[in-house]
Amino acid sequence: MHTSIAQPQDATAICNLLNLAYRGAQGWTNESHLIAGIRTTANDVKQQIESGESIFILHKMANNLHGCIAVECHDGVAHIGSFAVAPNCQNMGMGKKLLDVAEAHGVKQGAHRFKMQVLSTRTELLDFYYRRGYQATGEEVDFPYGLNVGEPKVMDLKFLVLNKLV
Repeated sequence: MHTSIAQPQDATAICNLLNLAYRGAQGWTNESHLIAGIRTTANDVKQQIESGESIFILHKMANNLHGCIAVECHDGVAHIGSFAVAPNCQNMGMGKKLLDVAEAHGVKQGAHRFKMQVLSTRTELLDFYYRRGYQATGEEVDFPYGLNVGEPKVMDLKFLVLNKLV
C-alpha cells in the first residue's frame, strides 16, 4: 500500500472523504442513523494539518483519495482519529493497512500506547478495533455538542475510550 502525508491542499478531499464515510448512506462505517450534518469542514482539516500537531496519512489511487487516518503523538501516546475508507473500498483490507501504517508512525514517534474514541453504539466498529488489539478503558466521553461535528439523532451519545499497548 502506498501512503503519503497530507498537505494543506489535501484538506478538501479529506473533508469530503470523512463526511462521505461517516455521514453518507453507504458503507459499514457510516453513522448517519446516529448523527445528522457534516462531520468536519475543509477549513478544520486544513487547520489540523497546518498546526503540525498531527498528521493525516493518505491512501490514494489514480489521484483519488480512498483512505485517511490522523495520528497525533504526545508524551508517548499516539491518538488515532479521523479514520475513514471510501465506502466503495471498504471490506478490502485497506482500513487494516492504514491502521498498521498509523501505528508504525506512532511507534517511530516514541508512542508506547495508542488511544482512540469510538461511539459506544457502534458495536461492529468496536469489534473491528478489539480484533486489532484495542481494549476499552472503561472511560466514556460525552458527545462534543457545539463543535460543528454534527447533531445527534439519539439521546446520550457517548464515546468509549480505547487503548492499545505497543
